[in-house]
Amino acid sequence: MWFEPPDNYKNNNNDSDDYDSNYTDEDIKFNDQNSYESYDDSDSYEEYLNLTREIVPQKHSMKVLQLLQNDRKDSSTNSLDMKIKVTMNDSTEFLHVHKFLISSCCPYVKSYLVNMPKTDDCIVDMTGLNGESVSVILDWIYTGVCKITSRTAIDILVSADFLCIDDVVKLAADFLSHNLSYENCLEVYMLSICYETFGIFRDRVYKYMLCHFYTLLSQCYLDDLPVEKVLELSSDDGLILFCHKFVNLESSDQEIKLFEVVKSYLERKNLQSYWLDFLTKSIRLGFLVPDQIKNLIDSSQGWLGDCCKKDECVLLLQDLYNKKKQEDSISESQYPIWSKPRIVLKGFNYNRTRFIAIVGYRYEHNDNFGDNTSEDNDLMKRGSLLMIRRVKIFLREWDDIIIIGGIEASYSDNRIWREGLNEETVHGAFEFTLKDDEFINKVEYTHGHMLDSITFYTNLENKYGPYGGVGGGFGKCKPRKKRGFLAAMFAETITDRDLPTIRYLSFYWGVPSKHLKSYFA
Repeated sequence: MWFEPPDNYKNNNNDSDDYDSNYTDEDIKFNDQNSYESYDDSDSYEEYLNLTREIVPQKHSMKVLQLLQNDRKDSSTNSLDMKIKVTMNDSTEFLHVHKFLISSCCPYVKSYLVNMPKTDDCIVDMTGLNGESVSVILDWIYTGVCKITSRTAIDILVSADFLCIDDVVKLAADFLSHNLSYENCLEVYMLSICYETFGIFRDRVYKYMLCHFYTLLSQCYLDDLPVEKVLELSSDDGLILFCHKFVNLESSDQEIKLFEVVKSYLERKNLQSYWLDFLTKSIRLGFLVPDQIKNLIDSSQGWLGDCCKKDECVLLLQDLYNKKKQEDSISESQYPIWSKPRIVLKGFNYNRTRFIAIVGYRYEHNDNFGDNTSEDNDLMKRGSLLMIRRVKIFLREWDDIIIIGGIEASYSDNRIWREGLNEETVHGAFEFTLKDDEFINKVEYTHGHMLDSITFYTNLENKYGPYGGVGGGFGKCKPRKKRGFLAAMFAETITDRDLPTIRYLSFYWGVPSKHLKSYFA
């Protein structure tokens, strides 16, 4: 059974955007002598008709809007029956528009027309709004395109809200939430509080401030924010305290870092009276070690300043110090937040990729495997940000071939892992240290019976290596997801001719949780 619409229907459909609505389903016959495309009796035909019913009205609507837009550009036309009075560049201007279109899209104008005195000249006064923003909104009504920039986004949002055009408010809010910066985030945050109906807008801005809290507070970007809001942010479980991109994320170090930045903020704003609130509601003092608490007590006269609750602050720190020294539990403390970990300390997933550096060959007498399974599991269960910061490669000779004898890596928590050869031979050793905002995102290697060479690549497009000899089969390894980083390495070794050699090598790739992605862009 073949399908083709009648000639006049087909020509109308192909040669123009018009659609002859006089045709009914019965007028379209299954009588195609030239087409070789077969159709099911009902399914494809109905699908075709449904698609046509959707597309034709859309094309017609766009054509009507285009005609109205062209009409608007022609100042001589009589159809422009309303003027919008705005202020542009310190002068008053009138934007000519179609009353029926603007009033149907803008509830404010519709209400204005109902209640305004009837006059010959229909003028709507919008001089209280940003004139450029009003012009952009009018263009959106005519074209469906809203031209938002970083400079105009806030004014467009405020103007659209005043005019009760929710679609433009959402567009502006979405633009702002995806273009946040240190300079504009406070103003956008205050706006997001006013527009709580747009929950996604508020959440995005709030998460941005949590991710960049250290920089925002230390560089005075939050100084105009009420201290109660600063306390709320610093108390949040999702707070991230990165001085640089990657630092030691031990809980105690992070909370000391928070203490230091809060101390600077309270001194700068002369708000030391809020110290008790920050100590009991924000800073997770339970993670501090005794020496850190003792240092806070000894220096309390300086950082507490004129705090009216100075004695109470020192007393609770002294009580906490005594419990820490006696190794008493503080989980039942009157301040439960002290022992509550930040989400960042459990915000990473790790997936393991293991490659075999020796294929199908086994030493009968000298096998001496070092299986790090227990250490491996313990290290990756830590839950905090674990990341390789330094790598050292030790080379050795094997049957006149230079191979990898051992590897040493330093982690972000200052621990050092090493496997295999750990002293330099005549073939030397190579070492590199990553920058603060740098991480390894790809590894290439060559191997035969042994690991012949290895090369590391980073997010800053730096290349370290290749280290080792030449030859062997080529392989590469990288994280399964974007923004992944090399968190850790583990190896198994054999001893050959009294020297250890890498046999197996495992890579652990870290994947940050969603609220940390901006730091791994």
